[in-house]
Amino acid sequence: MYGLLLVLFVFIICPGFCAYLVYNLGIAGFAAAFSFTICWLPFDRYNKLEGFKEYNNTNPLYVRGFLIKKSPKSKLLCKLKGIYYCQIISAILMCCVFIYLGYYYLNGFQRIFHLEIIFTICFTILFIARLFFQSYYLWCYHEAYRYSQNKNGIWTPFSFIFKGNGGDILKSFSCNYHIDFEKIMETVKESCKTNNYTFSESYKIDDKAELSFFTRHFSNKLDVLSLVHVDMLEIEHWDKFNEIFGVYWKCFVKEKYEFEEARFTFLLCIDNQCKQLRRIDIGHSIDQKKGRYRLPAVLSYYDNDTLTINSNCSRRRGQKQYNEMREELLSILKVPET
Repeated sequence: MYGLLLVLFVFIICPGFCAYLVYNLGIAGFAAAFSFTICWLPFDRYNKLEGFKEYNNTNPLYVRGFLIKKSPKSKLLCKLKGIYYCQIISAILMCCVFIYLGYYYLNGFQRIFHLEIIFTICFTILFIARLFFQSYYLWCYHEAYRYSQNKNGIWTPFSFIFKGNGGDILKSFSCNYHIDFEKIMETVKESCKTNNYTFSESYKIDDKAELSFFTRHFSNKLDVLSLVHVDMLEIEHWDKFNEIFGVYWKCFVKEKYEFEEARFTFLLCIDNQCKQLRRIDIGHSIDQKKGRYRLPAVLSYYDNDTLTINSNCSRRRGQKQYNEMREELLSILKVPET
């Protein structure tokens, strides 16, 4: 039903509406019709942003405070504050235009040119504002996936990992890996010694979630490997993971090493299926930034012990680092890349 209404609006109502205003008000009518139409285009329909509708910390636009407090009931109203207010203002201005048209008809088609100039300026400014907010929100969204940090300036690598748009360089790696977590820990500790990693610390969130970190520093490069084990992944876990990473970073990295490039690889081992894994199934790329590179891998025990490594690089940044990190992780886990 919504799709049919959208087609009617775009191809029938909107062109007729524009023609009517242009015929009666000329340039002012064109500015009003065009600006009003742009303001009410469904932003979240033609920009397929992963997590765009989520009112939680998995949505970078929500974290930045760009969403209105409550999700609007109407699908035509945008959730983003700037665009939402552009829609409201455009509706108010359009009501003023129709009031002016009523005056225009009742007074023998007598026009007030100064008022029409004001309408033209207002709708032009509104049009520019609408395009600005759209571009700005898209930029903020993509920047968050490239690099994010907390209020203390510490990298938060567990934020905004899997994005729903972009182009893949390599296909995601997937295989069966029938090894329990305790055995994986032993394998990783053994391989890390060979690869010059040192075990840093293990942290427990609760009885069913823990993180372990391994660190390697060479020249101007820092490598961090983390094993994460959870019974069932929840939205709240991402913030807790970042908090623990912040503690690890301050204790074992910040004052100890100097480096220009940091690479973070983590293996997320999950016992039970959960909604959060739908985001991980998206195998699309993200840009990496500021010398910070991430490689997420997931071991799903509930899904026949499936190990998955997404293609976490883009055509512009991080392809070389991604290849090296993926090769090293598979080597550490003693998994041949087929």
